[in-house]
Parts: sequence; C-alpha cells; structure tokens
Amino acid sequence: MSTQYLNKPESKMELISRS
Repeated sequence: MSTQYLNKPESKMELISRS
C-alpha cells in the first residue's frame, strides 16, 4: 500500500485529506 502512495505524490495529499 505504501508503494502506491509513494508512486504518486498526489496520492499522499489524498491520504491526508481522507484522515
């Protein structure tokens, strides 16, 4: 799962938004 977020930096922002 971590790899998916690392793959796309934009995903990281989404993860924080979900939190």
